[in-house]
Amino acid sequence: MKTIRHFVVLASIIFAALPSYAQEAAPKSTVFSVGLLPFSETDDTKDLGASASELVAAQLGMSGNLVLIERAQLDAVLSEQGMGLTGTVDPQSAATLGKLTGAQILVTGRVFKAGKNTYCIAKAISTTTGRSLPAQTQIKGDDWLNASTVLANTLDDSIAKNAADMAPRLETPEERIERLKKLVAGKTLPKVFIRIPEEHLSRIIPDPAVQTEIEYTLQRIGVTLVTDETQADIVVTGEALSERAIQLGTLVSCRARCELTLTRKSAPGAKQVNRITTGAVDIAENTAAKQALQNAGAKLADWVVAELVK
Repeated sequence: MKTIRHFVVLASIIFAALPSYAQEAAPKSTVFSVGLLPFSETDDTKDLGASASELVAAQLGMSGNLVLIERAQLDAVLSEQGMGLTGTVDPQSAATLGKLTGAQILVTGRVFKAGKNTYCIAKAISTTTGRSLPAQTQIKGDDWLNASTVLANTLDDSIAKNAADMAPRLETPEERIERLKKLVAGKTLPKVFIRIPEEHLSRIIPDPAVQTEIEYTLQRIGVTLVTDETQADIVVTGEALSERAIQLGTLVSCRARCELTLTRKSAPGAKQVNRITTGAVDIAENTAAKQALQNAGAKLADWVVAELVK
């Protein structure tokens, strides 16, 4: 079971690091990786938050659609980043936690009293779309088991019914190329010169991945690439860098940053600029860095193509 969980977590981290293109609905059989945070509590429900989250975790763990990330794994990643676990997470911080932990969905909750009654509310937040699904239940007496079962089943059912909104499928590389081909169809394409040097941890990288990815994309859609800047109708220059982010077991994650400037021979003195930050995970640091840079190049290539047809 632990091997399966680790595999799903790895797949989720890689999924989160891939470039985001057009999306379509996830299949109903999607298995989600879930990070469950300790539930917050009030003064009059002290120590009940941790118990509630543990019971809900146990119930969610029996779902066929959800695989829970180990709590120790969540703690390790967040501690390394100087972030504390909390019962309150907004969509923006959920996206950050998703990238750090590999969770596609975060479950947060709160235990509180209203009058003489004790309630437990929870929320499943997609780390990719920001969509949230609420659930709530009342704890009758000391029947925490029934309350946690109701809460977990509600969350499980809601996630399954809203799978398309919780984790859309990414566009494949081939689908992306076909989309870009349609964008430039029937248009006269300019000659393009590209120079984007890059570094990893202050080391110059001999074969720039960002430049290669952009050139590869343009080549696939029929753009003429030139090696002499004076022969180009459009010049794309910039710089890129990558660095090690965190290590999760045997996996290493790297972040990449790329900044581009695009100028046109037909408009001397004018320029367009863009920048992006991406990430990737692999068992080797150099490969993770290259993949992060490639992801940046793939996203920026879409922008370059859009500029070509203006």
